[in-house]
This record gives sequence, C-alpha cells and structure tokens, in this order.
Amino acid sequence: MKLIHFLNQFPDEESCELFIKSYREKSGIYCKKCEKVTRHYWFSGAKFFECSHCRRRSS
Repeated sequence: MKLIHFLNQFPDEESCELFIKSYREKSGIYCKKCEKVTRHYWFSGAKFFECSHCRRRSS
C-alpha cells in the first residue's frame, strides 16, 4: 500500500485504532496465558483487550 492510500484510509489515529480493533475481534483474539482464542473485553480508555477467562491484558 502506498503512503497516500494509507493516509486516505486512516486520516487520524482513531480511525486506525477502530480498524485494528474490529479486525482483531473478527479474527478472534488469542490469549497467550489460556493458549487459545477466548472472549475478550475492550477497555477504550486504556486501549487494551482483557481475556474474560484469565483477565490477561493485551494491546
């Protein structure tokens, strides 16, 4: 992807974060502690995911 296309798709940091967050949610989030794909909760203020099973955080 050329830089100009990237800047058009992601004009600010928020749009990039939303894209990455939705991509990770769709593909499933792997918990390194549980060693499997688990359900995660999103904490928007601190911008991280937390495993609903073991509470391990990942960003």
